[in-house]
Amino acid sequence: MAIKTAMWDPTEYSNSPARIAAYLSAAFQDGDIARAVGMTQLAVQAGVTREVLCKTLSHAGDSRLATLLGVVRALGLKLPPRAA
Repeated sequence: MAIKTAMWDPTEYSNSPARIAAYLSAAFQDGDIARAVGMTQLAVQAGVTREVLCKTLSHAGDSRLATLLGVVRALGLKLPPRAA
């Protein structure tokens, strides 16, 4: 007898800053960061076009610090201070 499974979309459960932060932590490890909010919405909030965001977050992307900081701000995250 075959096991039935269903697609699980974590973005359906990303409805709080803590959940988004946990998802992003995992996403940074596997490279799927923009799904936590949605690529188009994230681009608008970060102040860049969707195309720029896609290029920035791709494996071969040209990640500019200003774009990455815009994404971090758009997600409501703060980078921790560097340890001494």
